Amino acid sequence: MKPSVSMWSMDRMIQAQELSQLSFIQWAARKKLQYVELLSYYMEREKNLEEVLAELKKRKIKVSCYTILSDFSTTGSILSKEFIHDLDIAEKLKAPFVRILAGDSNPDEQNAKVQIVNGIKTAADEAEKRNLKLIIENIGPYSCHSSEVKNILDLVDSPCVRLNFDTANPLLADEDPISSISKLSPYIEYVHFKDFVSEKNSNYSQIVEKDLSREQSSKTGHKMTGTIAGGGEINLPEMVKILIDRKYEGFISIEYEGTGDSMSETESSLSYMRSLL
Repeated sequence: MKPSVSMWSMDRMIQAQELSQLSFIQWAARKKLQYVELLSYYMEREKNLEEVLAELKKRKIKVSCYTILSDFSTTGSILSKEFIHDLDIAEKLKAPFVRILAGDSNPDEQNAKVQIVNGIKTAADEAEKRNLKLIIENIGPYSCHSSEVKNILDLVDSPCVRLNFDTANPLLADEDPISSISKLSPYIEYVHFKDFVSEKNSNYSQIVEKDLSREQSSKTGHKMTGTIAGGGEINLPEMVKILIDRKYEGFISIEYEGTGDSMSETESSLSYMRSLL
């Protein structure tokens, strides 16, 4: 497997203007990473693509994935200029994967599901022109549970659309993560390595009060927040074993969403992940 780190792991530092795309790439080089995951949100904020490309080349680092925002539940097959622009940026970054989201909640749920499938089919055609592969993350009201995201992938039925499996997100669908990865393993072509701690933990209130914006709720209202990899409730060693048994050789990217020090806890998460590979 090929280790990577998503820049999203450092979001709290970025919002505090303590880190930029360039300093993130420099940090990755110091940690001897060969790959990083970049986000359209930060690229649009800094608007420095050429500088990013130069820094990647200088540090001999490649982009594992370009993470973008998308909502096909209302737009369907009508792709926005922003979406096309993001694909163009991904192509320039030579990112093999573009992470997409299926869509947000829509009052007309049945129509939303149809729109999502039609929209992703159209997006796949655009991605193929650029030699890109779209990866749907298992997150959101229509694509979090293994049965939901599997249904979308089967209906889209495109070699250009696969799964970005997030190790912790099944908890948001009230699903056992081990069961989820076992069912979805044939579709996985990218992995977010993440851990959660839930409200059943005796220290939960002390953990979450550090940053309440990091708290999330499952479909049935169970509360949780991110934590250092290996410090939460996700059986990450078993998940890695499942991937190894499946002979998965793709990217496995740290996505830290905890309330602690972003850099030090991301570094610890990376060390933990490397110990399992």
